[in-house]
Amino acid sequence: MKEQETLKTLSVLALAALAFHLITGKAWLVWLSALLLAAGLFRNPVGPAIAGGWMKFADKLGRFNTRVILWLVFYLVLTPVAALYRLFNKAAADHFRRDPGGSMFVPVEGDPCSKESFENPW
Repeated sequence: MKEQETLKTLSVLALAALAFHLITGKAWLVWLSALLLAAGLFRNPVGPAIAGGWMKFADKLGRFNTRVILWLVFYLVLTPVAALYRLFNKAAADHFRRDPGGSMFVPVEGDPCSKESFENPW
């Protein structure tokens, strides 16, 4: 990890600690913020170790988000909404029952590249 990226990561972590202090009122979060900023100010192996550990955690959290949370959103939110839509809007969903392999494409009559067709496309 480059030194500039380490400083950015430590600064964001310190800012997050201060934000949580404002929300919870815990005094130790201010000290944590100060320690994170001090680790970024001086050249020592602690700052890059903290930033690297945080980035590994963020990578694992991102993998969790893409696999578990999005799966839950799809099956617990989108699937019931789609089922309710099909249940209450039978006319809109009937197209798929009539012609399951067809498309919604409607051929255009006349010349599709004429000057008039570009004047009012909708």
